[in-house]
Amino acid sequence: YADDIIVSDWSATTTGKEQVLISDKHLFDNTDLISIHIQNVAYNNKLIFIYFNLILINGQEKADLDVVSMIELNDSGKIRSITSFTK
Repeated sequence: YADDIIVSDWSATTTGKEQVLISDKHLFDNTDLISIHIQNVAYNNKLIFIYFNLILINGQEKADLDVVSMIELNDSGKIRSITSFTK
């Protein structure tokens, strides 16, 4: 991640590398299973587009989401932003 990364999805926006890492750790610590099935990937210069199915299971709760993420790289090749959408 770039130091000034911005991660936005359908539930929150997180800015800064340290905050994004804390958010990632919270997700992994509080989810029993995370499954990603990539359906399609496209890229153009420093933009990467990924369409995938995301399954999150925590106890008896299950979320099954179709997601499109746009990942932008900076000039150093680090992730500058991730923007995700779901139906």
